[in-house]
Amino acid sequence: MQKVKTFFHIFINSLLPQAPYYHKLIKTSISFSIKYFTALIYIVNFIFALLLIFRLNASGILPMKDAFLKTLDQYPKELSITVQNGTLQSNYGRPYFIWLDLNQKKRLLGVVDESASSSKIHQYDSSVLFTAKHIVFKTDNGLKEIPYGDNKVSIDKADATQLRVRAAGLFSSGLIILLLFFILVAPLIFTLMYLLYFFVLSLLAYFFFKIFSRKIKLSKAFQISLHAVTIPILVDYGLCLFRPEIARLPLIYLVFFILSFVFVASGIFEAYLDPVTRTHHKPH
Repeated sequence: MQKVKTFFHIFINSLLPQAPYYHKLIKTSISFSIKYFTALIYIVNFIFALLLIFRLNASGILPMKDAFLKTLDQYPKELSITVQNGTLQSNYGRPYFIWLDLNQKKRLLGVVDESASSSKIHQYDSSVLFTAKHIVFKTDNGLKEIPYGDNKVSIDKADATQLRVRAAGLFSSGLIILLLFFILVAPLIFTLMYLLYFFVLSLLAYFFFKIFSRKIKLSKAFQISLHAVTIPILVDYGLCLFRPEIARLPLIYLVFFILSFVFVASGIFEAYLDPVTRTHHKPH
C-alpha cells in the first residue's frame, strides 16, 4: 500500500512541472525516476488493455467468438459437404445457410449452393457463397472467385464438432496470449521506445537551456523528462484507445513531439531556472 501511495504522490507532482518538486529531482538518483517511468507505462498499459477489451466486447468483436461456436454447434446432423477434383457437392438437396447470431440478430455469414452462379451472392446478400466450382466474395471491385483446387475436403457433423472444440481452445489460448502480451511484453517494448524518444527530446532541450545555465546536466535533463512527459503519455494512450483514427494521422506525430518537448522544457525550466528555485537557494 505504501508503494501505491508513493507512486500516486510522484504521479500527481509530475503531471504539471512545478519548481518545488522538480528541484528535488535534481538531488535524487536517476534510478528513482526510471522506476517511476517504468511503473507509469506498465500501469497505463494495463488500464489501456482492460479498456480495450471492454470496447471490443461492447463493439461485438469478442461476442463474435461465441456466435461462431454456436454456428458450428448448429451444423445439421444429416449434412455432408465434400470437395473433390475442384468440385463441391452436398447431400442436402437445397442451399445451406450459415447464420451468425450476434447481439440477438441473425446475420447471413455464408451460403452453400452448388447449383448457384457466382452472381447469386447478391440475391442472397451473403458475405460468402460456395458454388460448385468457386468460393465467391464481394469486393469493392466486384466479385472475387477462388477455385477449390485439387484439395480433397469432407465436412460432416463430426468434423464440425471437432472444429468447434479446436476453435474454442484456440480462442481461449489466443485471449490469454493477447492479455499477456498487453500486460507484460507491450509495456516493456513501449518503455524502451519511449526512453529512447524522450532521451532525444531531453538532449534537444539540454542544448537549448545550456545557453542560459551551465549548471544543467544532460543526465538530469533526461531524468526530469521522465516525469515531465506524464501528461503526453496519457494523451498518447488516450488517443490510441478513444480516437484511433486521429492517432494514425501523420500530423499527430508532430503534435506529440511538440507537446512532449514543451513539457520537457517546462520541467527543466522549473528545476533550474524558475525564480522559486533561485529563491530557495538564497543564502540565509
